[in-house]
Amino acid sequence: MYLACVFVLTSLIAACGGMPQGRLVAPPADAPAAHAIDAPAAPRKSAPPLALGEPPPSISTATTAPTPTSSPAALPSPTDVAASVGPGQRARSADEFVDSIGINTALAYTTTPYFTAYPTVRTLLLASGVRHIRDGLDTSEQWFYDRLNELGRSGIHSTLVTPPNASAQLLQSYPARVRDSFEAYEGPNELDLNGGPNWVAVARQFQQFLYVTVKGNPATARFPVIGPSLTSPQAYRAVGDLSNYLDFGNMHNYFAGRNPGSDGWGSAGFGSSYGSIVYSLGAAAQTSKNKPVISTETGNCTRPGGAFNVTLAVQGKYLPRMFFEQFNRGVARTFDYELLDNGSAEFSGCGLLTHGLAPKPAYHALKGLVGLLADPGPTFSPGTLAFSLGGNAAHVHHTLLQKRDGSFFLALWIELPSYEPNDSGAGHEVAVPAQRISMNFSPAVRASSISSFDDTGNLSTRQLSSTNEISIDLTDRVTVVRLIPVR
Repeated sequence: MYLACVFVLTSLIAACGGMPQGRLVAPPADAPAAHAIDAPAAPRKSAPPLALGEPPPSISTATTAPTPTSSPAALPSPTDVAASVGPGQRARSADEFVDSIGINTALAYTTTPYFTAYPTVRTLLLASGVRHIRDGLDTSEQWFYDRLNELGRSGIHSTLVTPPNASAQLLQSYPARVRDSFEAYEGPNELDLNGGPNWVAVARQFQQFLYVTVKGNPATARFPVIGPSLTSPQAYRAVGDLSNYLDFGNMHNYFAGRNPGSDGWGSAGFGSSYGSIVYSLGAAAQTSKNKPVISTETGNCTRPGGAFNVTLAVQGKYLPRMFFEQFNRGVARTFDYELLDNGSAEFSGCGLLTHGLAPKPAYHALKGLVGLLADPGPTFSPGTLAFSLGGNAAHVHHTLLQKRDGSFFLALWIELPSYEPNDSGAGHEVAVPAQRISMNFSPAVRASSISSFDDTGNLSTRQLSSTNEISIDLTDRVTVVRLIPVR
C-alpha cells in the first residue's frame, strides 16, 4: 500500500553567520510560512543505516502534546502560470533553489556500490553539483567518517538520521565525528512502520530527548533538528504536536508514479485530495504546525514491472519538475530518494544511477539543472520582473529565479501526467502535446537564451537574438528562458 507522508509549510533557509553557505539553520520562532504550488505522495522502503548507541536516559512518558506555539498556516490554492504572472513578480534566488536540492545516500551499506565502488560513486556525486546528502551515522567505522568529511570538504554536507536509542553522548558527538560534513540532526525514520507496538510513545519521547539534548549543549545548539518521518496522516495524528521539539518538519511524499504537481488521486482532506502536496502538508502539520518542512525522501522509481514505477524517460522529466514544484510550495529542502539503485526490494530502482553506476536521464537532468542555475555567493535581494504569457497557457507552471549578476531565469513546464501508473506494474507513458505560448517581457530585459532537456536528460542551450518577445512550443519537460538586463 502506498501511503502519503507529509510535513509543514516552510520558510526559506537563511544564511547562518559563522556557518558555511547553504547549511541549514533553525528558523526563528516567528518566521513566516512561505508560499506554495502543487504535488503528491507515497511508497516505502527500509531505512538508511542508522546510528547505534546506548538507550537514552529516562524522559517524560507523557503522551499529551506540548502547548502549540502557533496554529497551522493557511495553505494557498495551487495556481498555474497564467493566473500568477503580471507586473512586477518578485524572483527568488537561483542559488537558493540549487541549495534546496539534496539526495539520499547509504554510504555505510558495505554490500552495495556505495562501498564497493566508492571512488566512482564519489566522482558522480561531486559531478552532479548537489550540495546536500541524507544518510545515517555509522558509529564504529572511521572510514565512514572520513568519507563524509571528505565530501564535506568538497562542498557536500550531510543531514544524519538518529536512531531512537541514541544516547546523549552519541548525539552530542555527531558534529565532532563528521566535523567537515555535519549540518543537521533528523529524528527517527518511519517508526510507525518499524518502531514496534509502542512506537508512538517512542517517537514522542525520543524527539523531545533529541531536541533538549542538542539545544542544551553549546557545542551542538546551533544545529537544526528535523522532526521524525512518518508515513500516514493517522501516524501524524497519533504522535500529535511536537512543534516545540523540532526546527523543521519532515515528510516522505513519494509520487507513486504520478506527476509532481498532481492534484491528488484519493479521498479529500486538508483542503485537497490524497496525494497532493497540499494534502501532505496538512497531514504533517498535525505534528509540526507552522514550522518549515524538509522532504527527506521523495521521487520516482524505475524498476521494470514494479508497481507504480515509471520509465527512465519519465523519471528524467519528473525530477526537475519535482524540485521546482516542491520549491514553489516553500519546502526548505527536498532530498530525492536516492543516488543509486540499491538492493532487490520494492525500492531497488529509485536511483539516479543504475546499480552498475550508469547515469539515468534523471541524473543528467539534475546535473544540467544545477549547472545552469548555481550561483554561489553572498546573500542578495532578488528583483522583480514584469512579463505576460499568451497562447495556450493551460496547466503551465513556472518558477522565476535571479542570479547575482541581475539575469533572470524563468523555468516553465506543462504540469500534466506524463505517465499512467498501475499497481500491477503495467503502467504506460502518456503523450503530452506541446503547447505554443508567447512571452512578453519588460523593456528592461532581453531574452538571451533558451535551455531545454532532451530524452536522455541532457540540457542544451540555444542563443536568441536579444528580444523581449518570444514564442516557444512548451512541453512536459522543463524549459528555462534566460533574460538579461538592458545596460
